Amino acid sequence: KGLKRLEYRGYDSAGIAMLQLIDFYFPYQNMKLELNIPVINTVKREVPADLETVPFDSSLMITRFKMFLDTLFHYMPNVELIALNIGNESDVYWGTDTAAVYRFRTFLDSVQPYAKSLYYNIHGEDLKVGTTICYGGLLDNNMKNVYQQLNAPHDIISLTYYPLLPGFQVASPT
Repeated sequence: KGLKRLEYRGYDSAGIAMLQLIDFYFPYQNMKLELNIPVINTVKREVPADLETVPFDSSLMITRFKMFLDTLFHYMPNVELIALNIGNESDVYWGTDTAAVYRFRTFLDSVQPYAKSLYYNIHGEDLKVGTTICYGGLLDNNMKNVYQQLNAPHDIISLTYYPLLPGFQVASPT
């Protein structure tokens, strides 16, 4: 939630303080993080209000996200990342809208090298960058090829798995 307040611009003191706290605490604990920036978070977009209707493949969205990354890495120079995921369970939000997935892929393809370069310049190591999709979306017969294309150029494939049946009943372990 604190990171959302940064909103790619207009950084408030609480958001900056949160990044500084993260930058102090986790390196002190000798912990590496996997960071997820949920620009799409399961059922909704998590972007600043003025970007709510801006397509992900637009130069404005890409530029603003790169500015967000500049700030993020500036205030967390000591945090080591295992991976950076951009988007969380986005397949739920997209449904069967393949055009939206391809717009998001353009966004990821544009911001991934930038994030990797920023991280490498600070830490001298490569950063794995990708996105998080639900297990069901990766196996969906109508969309699995689209998600394979989305994930293909990226370094990591993250997924969430909930063993649920329709109606949120827990599936049998078998």
